[in-house]
Amino acid sequence: MYGRIFVIDNYPEIQHRGGLYELPWEPWEMKEWIPGCDYVTEAEDFEEDCEWFKQHFHISDDQCSFVNLKDVDGETHAVFEVSVEPVLSALREYKKRRLEEIKREIQKDDPQMWKIRWLAWDSRFWFAWEQSLDTEMGFLEYLQRLKKENTEKILVIQSYNYHF
Repeated sequence: MYGRIFVIDNYPEIQHRGGLYELPWEPWEMKEWIPGCDYVTEAEDFEEDCEWFKQHFHISDDQCSFVNLKDVDGETHAVFEVSVEPVLSALREYKKRRLEEIKREIQKDDPQMWKIRWLAWDSRFWFAWEQSLDTEMGFLEYLQRLKKENTEKILVIQSYNYHF
């Protein structure tokens, strides 16, 4: 099966850094952090991946757009700007569903620890930001922090394929 890694940035960090975030890891390094991952490669169709992101998080057309921004070397890149709120809302709902499934599993006569772990943390989508690479639930915590800091938009700046 295949999944995606989305590299995320935000405007306050870009202003502080002076340009877009540069992923500090090579694909082979990210492979080591994703359980069961065989390989990681840079995605071939960034716009298609952004469409998956948009659909997965139920983002409407008026809550996202492609914009051009500069990296620290002054080169311009097309990135996907997204409102934080719909992503937060979807992640909170996913978390609620996961917790309900975990509760059902725990109530069984012989609950399966591997399934509880899988329900809690595994994800088809992974996210890289600042110095972190994490699943949807880690991404939820990051977005909650951004929301408290009044950050209203995030940027998907790059995507990677991974196979597991």
